[in-house]
Amino acid sequence: MSRKPENERRFLLRRVPHEIITRSWTETTIIQVYNPNGWRYRQADSSGTGLEFYKTRKSTIALGVNDEEEYKITREEFEHNTDLGSMKSIPKLRWSIHPAEGIKFDLDDFDVCGLAGIKLVILEVELDDIDMKFEFPVPLQDQIICEITGMKQFSCFNLARINHY
Repeated sequence: MSRKPENERRFLLRRVPHEIITRSWTETTIIQVYNPNGWRYRQADSSGTGLEFYKTRKSTIALGVNDEEEYKITREEFEHNTDLGSMKSIPKLRWSIHPAEGIKFDLDDFDVCGLAGIKLVILEVELDDIDMKFEFPVPLQDQIICEITGMKQFSCFNLARINHY
């Protein structure tokens, strides 16, 4: 079990700047499922670690700061607590990098409208402290539309929809 404060700022991007995605970035395919029991269940298939499963509960402490309780679980527990046909879920492709101590960039590419082909790209910056100063990698700087930290309409929970895989 892991329970820790999460300090995270979020930014809406124009596109995924594929030119910066190199071997130093970890690629993960994620499906997040929101169970009415208050837990988020995640299936993560990473190029580095393979298939892993988690359950997480977050509660807001302050703008950009959440209390995060997370457990690594088995595939069986994931399957027992999720129903992709009837629960809110969202798939995303994530690229992650830790360029410096205390900073992690997660670049999430969502296909929010299925066959309509509409993409949504969100950058999450995890920091040791929410007020910590940091610099974006240069190619990311040109892609930032605006900061969306605390904007509930851009939360993964609110972006999730009923999906059929």
